Amino acid sequence: MRRTMTNLHISAWRRRKLNEYPTEELPETAGDLDAMRGTELRAVLWQALARLPELQRTMLVLRYYEGLTDPEIADILDISVGTVKSSIWRSLRRMRDDEALSMGRDSEESFGELVA
Repeated sequence: MRRTMTNLHISAWRRRKLNEYPTEELPETAGDLDAMRGTELRAVLWQALARLPELQRTMLVLRYYEGLTDPEIADILDISVGTVKSSIWRSLRRMRDDEALSMGRDSEESFGELVA
């Protein structure tokens, strides 16, 4: 039985499709367009953050840039955890809605990924 399992594993290993092939050339690096697009999206994100009220902006920065949890944010701001959760949800929804009006579909989907 042990030999059969080994043979089955070896056979499966041999049948797998290889997605990587050795070559003499170096793999392609990220293009300038990809780097530029990321920079533009970050700029749009900061502009959208700037349009939020100060408390909502503070909560988003604490959550996504400082990596704090909802209870930690609630302690810092002296508000309830439920208020933190609902405010963050409303802030993200507001940012998505604001950007959906001024950006094209591809950018909108990318922006949605940033604030999802």
